[in-house]
Amino acid sequence: MRRGDRTKLGTMQITEFDKARFWSQVDVPRKLAKFDGGRCWPWLGAHVEHRGQFVIRGTKYYAPRISWMLFVGPIHPGLFVCHICDNPACVNPKHLFTGTASENQTDCARKGRKRGKLTPTIVRAVRKECIPSDPEFGYSALARKYGCNPGAIWNAANKTRWKWVS
Repeated sequence: MRRGDRTKLGTMQITEFDKARFWSQVDVPRKLAKFDGGRCWPWLGAHVEHRGQFVIRGTKYYAPRISWMLFVGPIHPGLFVCHICDNPACVNPKHLFTGTASENQTDCARKGRKRGKLTPTIVRAVRKECIPSDPEFGYSALARKYGCNPGAIWNAANKTRWKWVS
């Protein structure tokens, strides 16, 4: 999928026709006495890797980015639209926030969704057990024990990653 240029999207004008097409592909609760921030608004249109996809003038964009622009405003260059609800198909603006790639990864790790093999529990154990250069409790030995690479163990033990885990 060719994603739209983030800078271009941030300044692009979305037409009324585009807005109508967009909202025709969103499952918004029909009976809203007030703006509902609790329930996800699933994207019903096309998906790529579980993410809603919307096409404007031949360019593909992720649907949550369009939702953010419609409700909040432009997206600053270099920022991502991230999900509080962890549902990549959700376009409810109350479930979205903008952040850098690093902030998005930190949010992901805090919620335990990180695709890596380490978890906060394992990181705590590594920090207690690790004795660098020890054949039984060194980086390589712990990497074999926890099924990851020695670099991940080194990063966890030396707090270059997983800084937030105490």
